Amino acid sequence: MDLIDVLGTLAPELDEMLDIRLNILKALSKHQLRIGRKVLAEQINLSERTLRTNLKVLRDQELVDVSRAGIRITDEGQRVGHLIQQLRMGQDRLPEYEAFLAKELEIQNCWVVAGNVENDPTVFQMLAEAVQTILGQELPQEAVVAVTGGSTLANVGQYFTKELSQNRHLSFVPSRGGMEGSFHIQSNTVAGIMAQETQADYVPLYVPDRLTDELSQEIVKDPAIKKALDLSRTANCLLLSVGAAQIMSHRRKLTDQQEKKIIEGQAVGEAFGIFYDADGKIVFSIPRLGLQLEDVIKFPLLLTIVAGEQKASATRAFYKMMPKQTWLICDESLAKAVLNGVTQFK
Repeated sequence: MDLIDVLGTLAPELDEMLDIRLNILKALSKHQLRIGRKVLAEQINLSERTLRTNLKVLRDQELVDVSRAGIRITDEGQRVGHLIQQLRMGQDRLPEYEAFLAKELEIQNCWVVAGNVENDPTVFQMLAEAVQTILGQELPQEAVVAVTGGSTLANVGQYFTKELSQNRHLSFVPSRGGMEGSFHIQSNTVAGIMAQETQADYVPLYVPDRLTDELSQEIVKDPAIKKALDLSRTANCLLLSVGAAQIMSHRRKLTDQQEKKIIEGQAVGEAFGIFYDADGKIVFSIPRLGLQLEDVIKFPLLLTIVAGEQKASATRAFYKMMPKQTWLICDESLAKAVLNGVTQFK
């Protein structure tokens, strides 16, 4: 039990107070310019009266600067906020699950956060903090991060912060072109969100995901497209997720013939356009412009972020295709579902 745990047990009201003040610092850290009290209150869902009371304490401690022009976080506020997040992150990790999961999947690294994204969306913020911590520790000063699309990474990306790009030249690049479906989960969009939140560079890849071989050969001659594709293949890190095969086949808007292949092949999961079965064998692969399986396994840092128990089978099978020196960052519900029937965690 750490100090925060002890204080929370002795004075439970401190937990709520700490949450409020930490949320204020987090919200302010996302803004380069001063913002008004009313805007800040709306962003963190507080009454202006409660916000005013807490801002006075933070101002007296020189963690925020308040003037007629608005409110901004100070350098000391950034430092203290980051320190508290690091301390609280330790409370949210589940090391026992991590050990069992790494052994079961035969991989080197796991990070499991408490909770279930299906009934608590704030778990995405904990996943984001975990991913950002790993990136902060592992990325060099000149770093490129390639990003796939999907709802999980879209939700995680909005919680990244500019701390990741401090003392580092950082760029985000999509790992594939655009495809049919929701705009906000496209690879381009997700990479752009992460670049915006971290105040990093962004290299777009504005091409359709599916092209004929002849058109692909022509389009990759364009300097901007070639630059993005080369950067994504040689990036320092790849952020990706996996999905359940049935859900992803509908999202990809496959033809009836393609759907039939997936059903007959008993596919359980999908990642970067590849549908695979429970043994990690490829059932069907969507022709696409961007990263291929042979590219993915070469990345020096590979972070797979997965959340929700419905992705358990897809996750288990995915790691039969992946190198062992990889990371799985997931929520408690996924960890339990993967381990169910294998360990004491049921």
